[in-house]
Amino acid sequence: ASINDDTISFIEAGTGTGKTFAYLIPAILWAVKNGERILVSTHTKNLQEQIFQRDLPDLLRILGPRAAGIRGAILKGRSNYLCLRKRDAVRAGEATSPSFAGMDDPEMKRLLAWSDVTETGDIADLSPAPSRDVWEEVEDKADTCLRMRCELFKTCHYYNSRRAAAAANIIISNHALTFTDLALRGRSDGGAGLMPGYTKIVLDEGHHIENAASSVLTQTTSRRGLLLTLSRLFAEGAD
Repeated sequence: ASINDDTISFIEAGTGTGKTFAYLIPAILWAVKNGERILVSTHTKNLQEQIFQRDLPDLLRILGPRAAGIRGAILKGRSNYLCLRKRDAVRAGEATSPSFAGMDDPEMKRLLAWSDVTETGDIADLSPAPSRDVWEEVEDKADTCLRMRCELFKTCHYYNSRRAAAAANIIISNHALTFTDLALRGRSDGGAGLMPGYTKIVLDEGHHIENAASSVLTQTTSRRGLLLTLSRLFAEGAD
């Protein structure tokens, strides 16, 4: 009824009662009938993965022809993805972090081996996850991304995820990325954001919305982040 009438609804139910199916089924049918894109946003990445990997595929099989043409995509923030250019820099001995343990570090060896076979570049696909120090050496970041000027742009894991989202009817996001997208749209003259446009949104785990929004709309820094920025500036100045 909320989707049909374009109204806001707050729905609460106990664990295991089928809330996810309850909103995914009408979302899928609406997308089929109206040719519109629907955004589903969760608080935890675990639920995000569950919906994309299990719930949505199960429902598409159950609905069969009624869900014809529906494609799902999962979107996460940049820091979840491996940067191929940084990966190659590490292999070339061009690491910038002052705390980098070197190529002989077992975690880095495992990460580099994974980087050659992963299809998504998503850290969630690497288990167990590497330490923060190791991952930070190769993670995708906006302030170091060359975008279309990068020779690896066409195979970039982060931009591949955005391309998949642009071709999808159901996008599975998380609250952090959703509110980042909304903030960018609010500051942009043309309303451009991180995600393709959508007409309906489902906020799962809605009791976390206030904290998620506050976290996204607050600027923070750390000693480690400051040192990394200074080390990059020093390296660029030396060149």
